[in-house]
Amino acid sequence: MLLTPWRNEETDLPGRCSSYQERYLLLCYAINEQVKHYAICNEDFSEIQQGMSRIEDTCDTILPCTQYLVQQDEAEGNQDLHPDFNKSDNLSDDLGIPSADLNTETLLINEFQDEYRHLVQMLNKEKKEFF
Repeated sequence: MLLTPWRNEETDLPGRCSSYQERYLLLCYAINEQVKHYAICNEDFSEIQQGMSRIEDTCDTILPCTQYLVQQDEAEGNQDLHPDFNKSDNLSDDLGIPSADLNTETLLINEFQDEYRHLVQMLNKEKKEFF
């Protein structure tokens, strides 16, 4: 009876008939035609549903592994994998290349800062106030 148009359940569904069963027998041909129409759509819908479940099944075999790896990476975080290595260790000796540490020269700016600091400290109280 849901396949027939109605607004009020008590008046429209039974119509001029005395019972719902009598109304169904009166409209059974139209109802069966509607059911056939929806049965075609139901078959298409079930095919689409099976296709979607196949796609989900293929994704289920891929995603759990990926999700596990992502969770494992997040759990590890930023841990140092080799804490035994010295961060200031110079590998140039092991590789046989000249070290960059030997070529570093003291910057002239650093010397001037030290000299400037020493001169400021030598100023007397009046000169410091003026400065």
